Amino acid sequence: MEAIGGGKMHEYPAADELPHTPGKQPTWQESVVLIWWDPVNAVGGYYRIGQEPNHNGGETNIWATVHTPGESFFRNATLPLTAADKLKNGFGAGQGALTCHYDGQVVWTQKEQDLDVTLRLEDFHPAIDGYIKDGKPGLGDIHSNHVEVAVRVTGTVKAKGRTFNIDGLGMRDHGWGARDWSAVWGHRWSVGAFDRENSFCAVTMLLSSEKIARFGWVVRGDKVIYADKIDTVAYMANDCVSNVGGKTLMTLTTGEKFEVSFDPVAPAGCYYHHAVTCVDTLCRMTWGDKVGYGVYETSTNPQVGQHRPMTFEDGLGHDGWHKTSFPRD
Repeated sequence: MEAIGGGKMHEYPAADELPHTPGKQPTWQESVVLIWWDPVNAVGGYYRIGQEPNHNGGETNIWATVHTPGESFFRNATLPLTAADKLKNGFGAGQGALTCHYDGQVVWTQKEQDLDVTLRLEDFHPAIDGYIKDGKPGLGDIHSNHVEVAVRVTGTVKAKGRTFNIDGLGMRDHGWGARDWSAVWGHRWSVGAFDRENSFCAVTMLLSSEKIARFGWVVRGDKVIYADKIDTVAYMANDCVSNVGGKTLMTLTTGEKFEVSFDPVAPAGCYYHHAVTCVDTLCRMTWGDKVGYGVYETSTNPQVGQHRPMTFEDGLGHDGWHKTSFPRD
């Protein structure tokens, strides 16, 4: 892909979709993420599998939320990393509860009580890494290798006796290498897709070094346009943990102003890991006259890392099924 302004956009080959040999760093991890939304069915979700082979004898964490009209399933757990989780062509967690594998395309499955999901991803562009752009301060211990791809998501969700045939938009990522969670005190990650030709990624991070890292880009067809300036505004709910969307404004290297508004289509998922509460809110995005779907992710280190948040007004933080007021008019 052609990169416009700011540096080189790295493209990973298909071989890097498969598991990598773990490094020796205590913080070495490999993780895969999918966010997705089908606006016709009002069904979507957030998945993350993070395998940490050198932590506590080997652990895998599972972040898994599926939203259906009026009800959502949430799971957030850290479990022993077992042989069953080490797939030759992918990753697993919870003895098959959540899997992600590559067979020429990325495929996710989830099997829980009253929930059976199979999703296949069609990439809209090559597996790109803009996190290695020159000039970003202090990210070597956070995102050694990191892939971001806009996708079409198709498949089937069977939830509590209802079956949904899925056709939606989403974003996937895949990261491997050292990741020191204590190196980031707070962050904003907003990503999404409007259609096959238009998607974006924007990141701001408050690092423990007291530096603020900002970087982002817009994908248009086979071109990647970097941002010179990035401002993010998160809307926080009364629980002081959940975000209820926000706005992202980027000034691109071409001089164009790129402004996206995020409005929640489902409750936030509030995931706790390594004393960090990471909040992911699936949103309807608007950019001018274009409409798309993505995620507004925030961490603000609630409770100063001393207490896991337990009270949620616009978010989910307890395992199991939950009645919700979504979708809203």
